[in-house]
Amino acid sequence: MWIGAVLAVLAASCQRPAATPSTSYDPAGKLVLPAGYRSWVYLTSGIDMSYRKDAPTRTTSVFDNVFVDPPSYARFLETGHWPEGTTLVLEQRSGADHGSIVHKGAFQNGDVIGLEVHVKDAARFPASTYPDGWGFYSFDDRQPTSAFGPKADCYDCHHDHGALDSTFAQFYPTILPVGAAKGTLSGRE
Repeated sequence: MWIGAVLAVLAASCQRPAATPSTSYDPAGKLVLPAGYRSWVYLTSGIDMSYRKDAPTRTTSVFDNVFVDPPSYARFLETGHWPEGTTLVLEQRSGADHGSIVHKGAFQNGDVIGLEVHVKDAARFPASTYPDGWGFYSFDDRQPTSAFGPKADCYDCHHDHGALDSTFAQFYPTILPVGAAKGTLSGRE
């Protein structure tokens, strides 16, 4: 009889991702880089992307990999909106075009060279000051960090061009169809 109860508990726990907080802050209110973000849901990769027309030409490629915390992803699939507390991590890695047996194309190479985090938290980022209730963070040294101020370019750019909930879903091929089906796309690109 107890085996049936244990199996029922195990089956119930496998139905949804564990609802663990994806973000934590140090005593000074700085965001701590989310541990284990690489085991989160992978959304997309880009290569050599820039949102500025006058961006300098790079001599080596940079890959962007985007991850979202599992509970937020599960809720997104249900509603077509990113829920409060959503955390997206953009990881940048350098690229190479020669190595091992590669003679054409490019691959990700080496250590992480940049980390940015996008957190939906209307209490910390009220829409009256921060467009859409999101905060942006950059982790240069992986130490806890403060969000960019509300005048940083990233806020207006995401608000003006984000295809879904102020995120660049237009570059996330697995997310865009969900937003289209749920009718939650902003019509911005």
